[in-house]
Amino acid sequence: MTMAPKRIFFDKTEIVFMVPAQKKVVRRELAAKDIVRIQFDENESKLLGIIPQKVETITVVSGKLGAPIVYKKAQNKKYFDEYKAGLARFAKENNVTFTDNTK
Repeated sequence: MTMAPKRIFFDKTEIVFMVPAQKKVVRRELAAKDIVRIQFDENESKLLGIIPQKVETITVVSGKLGAPIVYKKAQNKKYFDEYKAGLARFAKENNVTFTDNTK
């Protein structure tokens, strides 16, 4: 089994997202001024409709895109904590609205 490649790259005032879409990966570049909110959430969902499990997500909302960018921990385990730390730092340094609902 191959591990998923890194999908979020940080610059001082811009973030590059590699977003899986159907059978390809789409590159989305967002400057800090284009990002409305960065949010971390932890929800409970049911595996196979019965077994409860916690699902951690990262959501990036931008006025430039029609829909938010969402990454789930289950699909990005290897880099997920790195993404969270980088996004939190980016939000603080660039005055982007940031909410961490996982604490």
